[in-house]
Amino acid sequence: MIFEYLKNFGLQTTWEALIYNLSHNENFTPHEEIKENLLKNKSYYEISDLYEESLAFVNKINKKKNGQYYTPQDVSAFLAKQSDLFNDGIWCDPCCGIGNISYELLKLKPQLLDTMYFYDIDSMALKICRFLFSFFFGKKYEELVNFKNINFLNSNDKFDYIIMNPPYGKCGEEDLYVTFMKKACEYKGFISITPQSFTNSTNKPSIELKDRLLNYSFLNIYCFDNVPDCIFNGRKKGIFNQNTSISVRAAITIANNLKEEKKITPLIRWKTADRQKMFASCHEQLNNLKTFRGKILKTFPNTNYFNFGGFELKDIISNVPTEYKLTIPSTPRYYITASIRDLDRSSKHILYFKNKEDFHSAYLILNSSYAYWWWRICDGGMTLGLSTLLSLKVKKVMNDELFNELLEEEKTHLVFKKNAGKLNENIKHSNKLINKLDNFLFKIGKKNATSLEWHMNCHNYYINNSF
Repeated sequence: MIFEYLKNFGLQTTWEALIYNLSHNENFTPHEEIKENLLKNKSYYEISDLYEESLAFVNKINKKKNGQYYTPQDVSAFLAKQSDLFNDGIWCDPCCGIGNISYELLKLKPQLLDTMYFYDIDSMALKICRFLFSFFFGKKYEELVNFKNINFLNSNDKFDYIIMNPPYGKCGEEDLYVTFMKKACEYKGFISITPQSFTNSTNKPSIELKDRLLNYSFLNIYCFDNVPDCIFNGRKKGIFNQNTSISVRAAITIANNLKEEKKITPLIRWKTADRQKMFASCHEQLNNLKTFRGKILKTFPNTNYFNFGGFELKDIISNVPTEYKLTIPSTPRYYITASIRDLDRSSKHILYFKNKEDFHSAYLILNSSYAYWWWRICDGGMTLGLSTLLSLKVKKVMNDELFNELLEEEKTHLVFKKNAGKLNENIKHSNKLINKLDNFLFKIGKKNATSLEWHMNCHNYYINNSF
C-alpha cells in the first residue's frame, strides 16, 4: 500500500501522513486519503528500512547519486560501541539520515541526546529521525533542537567527536567519503564506516587523508571484504542491475589522541552464519599498522612486514619483448598465477624478463602465496594493479624441480570462469605444490624475515574464511 501512496502523492506527503497517523504529532501533516497506520508496532529499523525503500521507489537515480545507503543494525551497534574509546564530549552525526548509527549510540549513552548534533541534506529523513528519537526515547519533539538540514562540509558548529556513515558519491573528482573524512580529521576524533579503498589509493585526496589520519596517536582501521558476506548485507534498495547487494569493501576507522596505538586488520572475510561472531572478535585481527609508498598495508595478525629480497619485480623486467615471458591474470580472487603459456583471457598483465635467471625466479615467486599475500596487504580489491605487482620484493631463486612441476601443472590444472559471456582461462595449481613452493621460498628468505609466518598460506586463509 505504501508504494501506491508514494506513486500518487510523493515521498514527503506520504511520510508526513504516516508519521501523523502513528503519533498525531502536529509537526507533521495528515492527508485525507492516507488513513492507514502503517507504522504501528514497527521497530526503529523496520521504519528505517521502509524509508530507504521509499527513497529508492521514488527516485533511485538520486539515491545512488547521493550515495544514500543506510547502516545495518549490527554495524551501527559496532560503531556505537567504539565510543567507549573516547572521553566525554559533544558528538555530531554529520550525515545521520534516519539515524541508525546515532540511535545505537544513544541507546548506550542516552544523555548525549541533549547535546549531540544531527545533520543531513535530506530534510525529510532528518525530520523523521528527530521524530523517532523523540518517540523511542520518550522526549518531546520540540525539545530536540540540534537537528540541522545543512551540509556538514559547510558547518561551523563546535563539537568534539564525529560518528558517521558518509555518502559514497563524488565531490568533483574526489570521493565524497574522503572529503567527509578529511573534514572529520579537524576534530578531536571520529568513528566512521566508509569504503576501504582509501587505504591503498595513491591519488592526491587519499594521500592527504592518510597524512591527516596518521597525525592521530590512536588509529584503528578494520577492513572488511565483500565475500562470502558483506557489511551492507541487506538487499540493495533501488537496484540498477542483477547485483542486488551493496558489495562495497568497507572500513571502520576509529581515530583520537587518547593513547598511542596504530593498528589495522587484513581484509576480513566471514560467512553469513558467523557474522555475530565476527563482530565480537574482529579486534583480534588488528595488527601493527605499516605504510608503503602512500599505502596503509592491511597486514595479517601475528605477522609482520616481510621483505623477501633486496630489489623489486620492476627491476628485473624488460621494457621490450624477449623470449622470457609470463602472463599474470589481473583479476585474482583466491590466488595469483604466473603462466608461461599464453592464457586466453581478457584481463591480464604480460611481463618480459631480461634473462633466464630472472625469468626462473619470477616464475617461482609469483606462483607462491607470498605474491598473493603482497597483493592482499597492498590492495585486495577486484584487480591486481600493475604498480602493486611490480613493487613485489624479489631475489634470485633457482629450483629446477619446482619450476618443472609448475610447468607440468599448467597442462593439467586449467580452470575457466565465464565473464560477460566469455570463458576466461586460468591455472589453479594444487595446494600441495603451492605449499612445497612456499616452504622452499621461506627457507631462503627466513634470514631476512621479521615474520615467523609470512607463508601462512593465504589461499587457505581466504578459502576457509577468517571465522
